[in-house]
Amino acid sequence: MLTSVATASNGTVYTSSFVTGGISVYEPEALALFAYPNPGELLGLTIVEPLYASANYIMVAALSANTGIALPFPDPRVFPLDNDPLLTLSLMGSIAEFGAFQGTLDTAGSARPFIAIPNNPSLAGFSFFVSGVTLDSSAPSGVATIYPAIEITL
Repeated sequence: MLTSVATASNGTVYTSSFVTGGISVYEPEALALFAYPNPGELLGLTIVEPLYASANYIMVAALSANTGIALPFPDPRVFPLDNDPLLTLSLMGSIAEFGAFQGTLDTAGSARPFIAIPNNPSLAGFSFFVSGVTLDSSAPSGVATIYPAIEITL
C-alpha cells in the first residue's frame, strides 16, 4: 500500500491511500511509508511526532516482529521488533543502505529516514520490518514513543 501523509497544525495526521483511494483521519501514526520498495530506488519513510519536535529518534530493522523486546521495568511497553542480527547491525549504523535511521526530529516533529533498495533481483520477495522510537529522558525507559512495525517486502 502506498500512503501519503500530511500533518495538520494540531497534530492530526491525514493519510491518503493509493490502494483504496480513501482518506483516513486517525490518532497520529508515528511512522509511515511514502513509496514502493523498487529495486535501485530510495524507499522513503516518514516520522510524524509533533508533540516531540526537536527530539532524538532511532530507527532499526529486523527480520521478524513476533514477540518483540520488553522495555526495562517499570515501563510495561514492548518494542515490536525481535532481537536478531539485522536489528543489531541497524542499531549500530552498520548498514549503509539505511539512511537517517538516527537523528533529530525537525521543529515540526518530523523526519524522513530512507532505505536505499539494492538493484539486486535475488532480493525479490525478501521481507523485513522497520520500527523505531522517539527518545525523551523524562519518559519511562527514556522512550517517549514506540513506532509501529512496518513490514517491507522487496
